[in-house]
Amino acid sequence: MSKGSYWVTRPHFSWQRKLPKYMMTHHQLGAERGLIAKCSGLGGRLYTLTIEQIGTTLRADAGVYVFLRRVRSSEWHPVYIGATDNLHQCLNASLTQHHRWDCIAKAGATHVGILRVRSNADRVRVQDELERTYRPVCNRQKDHPPTR
Repeated sequence: MSKGSYWVTRPHFSWQRKLPKYMMTHHQLGAERGLIAKCSGLGGRLYTLTIEQIGTTLRADAGVYVFLRRVRSSEWHPVYIGATDNLHQCLNASLTQHHRWDCIAKAGATHVGILRVRSNADRVRVQDELERTYRPVCNRQKDHPPTR
């Protein structure tokens, strides 16, 4: 599998399909568990993100987040990748004050992928790896570099 490609594993059978490196795929694990996106970065590590609609109340955990725009029923386009020490504060309480919110909204993001990561060093590493892999449009803006 090439660097930056994604695959989906479904219960009772596996399905692998190479996608353009800017897309993520998901599968449904049941209504009570929501959507899960599995993706790998340039370093070959596999990451599993929980996909929530923007505005869903989140706990005050630390983590990496990916604003997503749906491309097809099970494919997503990352619009912005960030990291925070408080997902609730960043994605709920202060969402519309996010430094890239205008770009994120204009790009059509409707969901956010969440990866809970406690260590700041690990959050920065994961965010950097995913940004280099997917080059989201709102992370590429020269006038507003990503913040940590």
